[in-house]
Amino acid sequence: MRSLLFNVVLVIPGICAAQTVPQTAAASGYMDRYRELLSLVPVPGRVADVNHLVLTRDVGQLTLEHGQLYFLSPVGGRTVGVAFRGSGSFAFAPPVPAEQVELQRFAGNPTLSDSFTEVILLFADSTPHELQALASIRGDAPPDLAGQVRDLVESLRGDNEGAYNDRTIGPLLNGDTTGFFLARIERTHGGAVLFEIDPSASEAVQLYRPVNKARWGENWAVVTEFPPQKPGPGSGAWWYRKRLTVPSYRIDVRLTPTGSADLDFAASATLSLKAEEPLGPWLLFSLHHKLLVDSARWAGGDAAAVFKAKDNDDLWVRAPHRLATGDSLTLTVYYHGDLIDRFLNWFYIDPTAAWYPINGQGVNFATFDLTFHSPNWYPLASVGDRVDSSETPKVMTTHWVTRLPTSYATFNLGLFDNYHVQQADAPPLDVLLSEDAHRELRRQLALQGAMIPEQSHMKENVA
Repeated sequence: MRSLLFNVVLVIPGICAAQTVPQTAAASGYMDRYRELLSLVPVPGRVADVNHLVLTRDVGQLTLEHGQLYFLSPVGGRTVGVAFRGSGSFAFAPPVPAEQVELQRFAGNPTLSDSFTEVILLFADSTPHELQALASIRGDAPPDLAGQVRDLVESLRGDNEGAYNDRTIGPLLNGDTTGFFLARIERTHGGAVLFEIDPSASEAVQLYRPVNKARWGENWAVVTEFPPQKPGPGSGAWWYRKRLTVPSYRIDVRLTPTGSADLDFAASATLSLKAEEPLGPWLLFSLHHKLLVDSARWAGGDAAAVFKAKDNDDLWVRAPHRLATGDSLTLTVYYHGDLIDRFLNWFYIDPTAAWYPINGQGVNFATFDLTFHSPNWYPLASVGDRVDSSETPKVMTTHWVTRLPTSYATFNLGLFDNYHVQQADAPPLDVLLSEDAHRELRRQLALQGAMIPEQSHMKENVA
């Protein structure tokens, strides 16, 4: 190991100390910040010798005993990462018995106490401020360290240009200090692990192991995750905190037959937005990976900057400014795509698909005003009450409105049999069923090796 020039002890007691660090400039364009992140490398000459540097994050503790710390290139004008080479130790002790069992399966012990030779940190918290206590020395990073940094950065990106882990890139887009902290730890025995603090999640303390991406579709898999033991004002899941709410949606959908008898999907969704606490200007929504965004506009007609990577669910929209508590905006998104699969005269829409922009900063609980323009030979059913309908020789237009807020809205269409039920002291009920579609689904699944038995009296059982 290299000789040590000074001693320092740095203890960061909680996961949310970063809330006191001022915000820096938000990105004007998504891809600018994305490219900066992918280009992270050690900065020539920015090196510090350390001795017993302690970083504590909730129940995880990194101790950098002897070695050198290398600062990585800035993103958005601020330091967001460092790398360490030398000797150190990582202690991690889940407080939840069930999570201790999961760690036992992975590591053979309900707690971790491992030595390491390298750690790479990414953060959006108070770490840069705390590292100011370190004295710089002359020197450069080892030639192979840039490759190690690149491996970590690449392991968090998606398959297509621009797709990136939203927990990591979100604070960097907004120049925000959320308390986010990530450490890739190269253990002396047992290989690499990823230790993360994500204050946007209810189970904010997370430990990951590397996996075979070709098999699982991800670079990292969760070993254990649990709520923070020392929560602060910035912790708690967004769907509990309500950083942003979407009180209402107005959606207009066009379902147009194609030459192959499928249906093209195109829609415009108008969202009312309300900030429940300061956030942005970059806002995150979810939109099905098959859907493509054509454009987006604010209520006054100004174009909204948006980004959605190919085959990715994350939709980023830049508000005109950082939102203060109580600010309201109206956003309209125009989009289209291959959303609907057909089985004979029945159309299948993935019930988990985000077919309209779903809020990524809080609970999705809204009223819906939905208009569908669909082939008039296929009945359509949607959430809410059908308040109006009209018909041309080829198109049926139906208008549906929910009377109360709901967490999700959906629709379906096809040739159905209508089974009507009216029981005493109960509202009337209509069950729409396509026997042909169920038979075709069973046939398709059987071709894939899955046997689904045919059910008798299905409509009665459903009712």
